[in-house]
Amino acid sequence: MTIKIDLEKAYDLVRWDFVESSLNAAGRLGEFDKVVPYRHTFLSFVWNGWDISFMRSTLVPKSICDSIKGIARQFIWGAVEGKRKLALVGWNNICQPKPHGGLDFRHLEDQNKVFMMKIGYNLIVKSEALWVQVLRVKYSLHEEMPESIMRNRCSYMWRAVAKAWPLLHSNMIWSIGNGRTVHCWEDNWVPNVGPLKQYVPGHDNIVVHSKVSEMVMDNGDWNIDLFRLWLPEEVISRIISIPPPLDIVRPDILSWSKTTTGVFL
Repeated sequence: MTIKIDLEKAYDLVRWDFVESSLNAAGRLGEFDKVVPYRHTFLSFVWNGWDISFMRSTLVPKSICDSIKGIARQFIWGAVEGKRKLALVGWNNICQPKPHGGLDFRHLEDQNKVFMMKIGYNLIVKSEALWVQVLRVKYSLHEEMPESIMRNRCSYMWRAVAKAWPLLHSNMIWSIGNGRTVHCWEDNWVPNVGPLKQYVPGHDNIVVHSKVSEMVMDNGDWNIDLFRLWLPEEVISRIISIPPPLDIVRPDILSWSKTTTGVFL
């Protein structure tokens, strides 16, 4: 994979008088640092808005991300070909949000991983999409959220998504409906707790594959006495705060645990 970015040439072609007047008219000129005039503004437009389609379907090697970052760092401090400049601010600080003193740039490796996770997320929630159905059949994904989707023989894109899958898996959570889909001990369904089997050393005396629907009594309440055999009270209190599964309600639903809407943005 070869990527050539000539930021100096692009920078020289920009009509900066027009940019200045436009920003001034919008009342935003004062937001930008005067120490590195225009360069970080221009790079921000390029960095956060350039065509990164090549990162949307494959895992880009770290060496390429580092090379692009190196070009950007030198450009923002005014380096020219053959003459490097000392960076006065660390790259991690530059990538901070503007309210925190940064320039709101994105780490390319993180952005690339997010794209892979987005594909994985769609594999879970867009079950009606034709491309999802095709891939699920091709790679024999029978469960909605398996712990791993890595295959010995698979496409480069699938392997890239599989590498990002553990991070996606650990941040998805089940919303309990009828409780028939969710594994009580293996799946993440109690907020801020994680899989319950981590509290049972050696997983002794539990039926690991039992469903949440099996953990209620005949009267429809949680079988708290059963939970108390293995779980600490702080975890049990969180379980009690969740309505017990009912046959008459909706199916169990997977959602992203890091947003209030449950949607992976």
